Amino acid sequence: RPGILIFGPYLALTPGHYEIRVFMTVQDPADGYVEAVANLSIDVLDRVPLVAHRGDRGPALVLHITVGSRVRDFELRIAVTSDTRLVFKRYELVRVEQAPAPARVQGVAPAPPRPGRQAVLKGG
Repeated sequence: RPGILIFGPYLALTPGHYEIRVFMTVQDPADGYVEAVANLSIDVLDRVPLVAHRGDRGPALVLHITVGSRVRDFELRIAVTSDTRLVFKRYELVRVEQAPAPARVQGVAPAPPRPGRQAVLKGG
């Protein structure tokens, strides 16, 4: 079924820069994405399209977010279509010293945040 396959965990985050590594295997990629959201999903902090990935040697997708003020409900979501075949393994949320370069997966450009939303969270 199409829709949100994975969501949560609704974590509190303090201001800073974070890297999110999503470990999964995707077969026959379709129109799906992984996104980091906050404030009841109003603020889309980053969104990356699904890509095929094999093996456990590294993250399938990497997202980068900057939190400007405390967040009470950080959520990672994976959205899929009815054709998507995906095995979610785990994710890692790591605080980093500075905002990294925007490149995430070789050959895949990042999807822009939804219109009207900010890539840097300012409220919370």
